[in-house]
Amino acid sequence: MQKLLFLSAFLAVVIASRNSGSGKEKVREPVAAVTQTVQNDTVVTVYQGVRPCRGCKGIGTEIKFVRSVKDTVGRFYLSEAYVNKKDSTFQHYEGAGNYKIMPAANGQVNGVALYNMVLDDQTHGYLYLLEDSVTLVRVDKNGKPVTGDDAAILKRSK
Repeated sequence: MQKLLFLSAFLAVVIASRNSGSGKEKVREPVAAVTQTVQNDTVVTVYQGVRPCRGCKGIGTEIKFVRSVKDTVGRFYLSEAYVNKKDSTFQHYEGAGNYKIMPAANGQVNGVALYNMVLDDQTHGYLYLLEDSVTLVRVDKNGKPVTGDDAAILKRSK
């Protein structure tokens, strides 16, 4: 009986030591999950960047996405302002609307996900591609990056 107890204890120690190894076998959280804020089952993700504009240094753009952990739909809050320009009627713009996360791998579009965004007043729709865990790029309906003044490359805020 003592041999059986000793053998059981020895096996338990061996198994425990193998499971508590160097941690190389552990699956790490993706960067996207680490940099999101999750409170009360709500995910908040913020992207920021400066998009081009004619005759100015750029338009600072921030998009904040808010959704339930269980959903692929949620609310977005868009904020834009000229960089170092105070002599214009457009100083600051704020808008809000709904968005839906869709798969990006459809043969034409390569990336993590597509964010289909529509303002509450239905005046504008935006399509952004999450290229990797930190980069959001404005794309057209074919998944091609938008160029010119409407182009936008935003990075996840920390």
